[in-house]
Amino acid sequence: KRLEYGILQRNLNETRRTLTDARIMAPRRAILSYINNQIGAQVGQGSKVAIVSDPDHFKVEGSIADLYASNVRVGVNVIVKIKGVQLAGSIINVDPLSHNGAISFTASLKKESDSILRQGAKVEVYLLGQEKNNVMRIANNSYYSQSGIYELFVLEGDKLVKRSVNLGESSYDYVEVVSGLKVGEKVVVSDMEDYKKSKVLNLK
Repeated sequence: KRLEYGILQRNLNETRRTLTDARIMAPRRAILSYINNQIGAQVGQGSKVAIVSDPDHFKVEGSIADLYASNVRVGVNVIVKIKGVQLAGSIINVDPLSHNGAISFTASLKKESDSILRQGAKVEVYLLGQEKNNVMRIANNSYYSQSGIYELFVLEGDKLVKRSVNLGESSYDYVEVVSGLKVGEKVVVSDMEDYKKSKVLNLK
């Protein structure tokens, strides 16, 4: 009987431990947004049983072409743009594998609880590869694709004169001017495809 009692006691302790382990505690105070409510369903290791949402702490999941893999690393600063608002942050995790030609990463925000943020919302994420000081720059637009020589119209008196301008690196708002322009000159950065064969345009 002592042996039977010992076996039953061990079984009871094991069942109690299993029941305790089955109680899933949220890692922080949050809102339950999903739960697997199928009674009797078998839940394997790693299966999703619930999702909790914390409206006071947001992270951003992004992806970028693996062509720029060397620029994606933990600690790189990012700018998140949503509805015209810019939020600063940095990369905290990078997926080591490339999926369909893209690398995924996770970024934390300096202001994690901005009221404009929503779970599942799509945002634009810009990686800041390098910073340069004291450079001449012009507004970025559809005319720019990569560093090189561009034919741009520059205002000279009452005319627009096409000029070769050497452009360097770019951010999401500006393009670096290496040579071809002087500080204070006005440049046309809108679409001028209809006038690509013209050298000079008279302003009315």
